[in-house]
Amino acid sequence: MTAARNLANLLSGGATTIERTDIADGAITTAKLKDGIIATGKISGNIDISAKLTGAVPIANGGTGLTSLTASKGVIVNSNEDGLEFGDVGADVKPVQRNIALLLMNDSIEQNRVKFSSVNQTVDIYQDANSITSLTNTSRNASEFVSITDVSANATGSYESTATTIPTATAKMSCVILYADAAGTATLNTDLKLSLSSNNGTAFTQVTLVSTGRTFASGIKVAVSDEVSTTSGTQVKYKVEFANQSGSKTTRVHGVTMIHGGSWWVKQKT
Repeated sequence: MTAARNLANLLSGGATTIERTDIADGAITTAKLKDGIIATGKISGNIDISAKLTGAVPIANGGTGLTSLTASKGVIVNSNEDGLEFGDVGADVKPVQRNIALLLMNDSIEQNRVKFSSVNQTVDIYQDANSITSLTNTSRNASEFVSITDVSANATGSYESTATTIPTATAKMSCVILYADAAGTATLNTDLKLSLSSNNGTAFTQVTLVSTGRTFASGIKVAVSDEVSTTSGTQVKYKVEFANQSGSKTTRVHGVTMIHGGSWWVKQKT
């Protein structure tokens, strides 16, 4: 009866609605509201919850569990797999780059292409000798590989590629190399070395070649390098060096692809 009398008193002045000022702060509690009693259609405009919430909204309640934002970071699952945190978000594109390099090399052989470039890769499988220079004790063979010209007279040798101009300067490069052991077994980074330059050979950075354990074709092996820092520039080239060559250890290089960042479209080198 008390509640009914209070409602009657409230409406006795001619009021037909209950205004916000008629309800004391804190009078309506969660326990007084039936689940689903307030329909979405009865809520208009934006709901400002900033003054009502402090700290983090738990994941269980539809939040992220985070209290702030961090520039240049993404939201990732934490190591315990029970919450979220900010961290570096990225993908390892090296396997993709290397596989594309091998596809381009294979296509070059099938199409008898001379050296050509994409924005991010330069491919040479020695269809001619026009793409190599600074040859020391080395030469291109008609069977489309480069090795020591006379291993009985020279144990060492080297050559460089001609420079390829790329549209955007780079200071990071990596490579894929095809090589064969015509005799013996070459030790990578000792008997066969490869260095990269992005400033037309003014400065070379030697890479660490790692065998993939794969064969490109019969007897032709595949080695790759991780990305190395180079002196920034727009003229990329590589240098190959041979050592410890002899009748019992003869190494041949069948192709090199330089990876130097950028997009994936391909154009014929002019």
